[in-house]
Amino acid sequence: MANALRILLLALVLGAAAAPAQDRTDAEAEATLSAVVRVQSRMLPDARTAETLGVRREGSGILVREGYVLTIGYLVIEAESIAVTASSGSTVPALLA
Repeated sequence: MANALRILLLALVLGAAAAPAQDRTDAEAEATLSAVVRVQSRMLPDARTAETLGVRREGSGILVREGYVLTIGYLVIEAESIAVTASSGSTVPALLA
């Protein structure tokens, strides 16, 4: 009985925590999605990771604040050039910070 009560309580807590996410407006969803960017990078052929990861890599990133994108390291490690494409379609060169 106590175990069933714990499970029910957990289900209620998780259900209550998920409810606000369902109330998001289309504008909030659009703002969130617009923070997702495309990251493309190119490495020199003799880069240490070129043989295993390739000389051209592509993935995604998140715009965390103006001018700063968070992405996974293997996309940009040893990159000769990096380009970031926004949801609007505009592409800009980027530097690793």
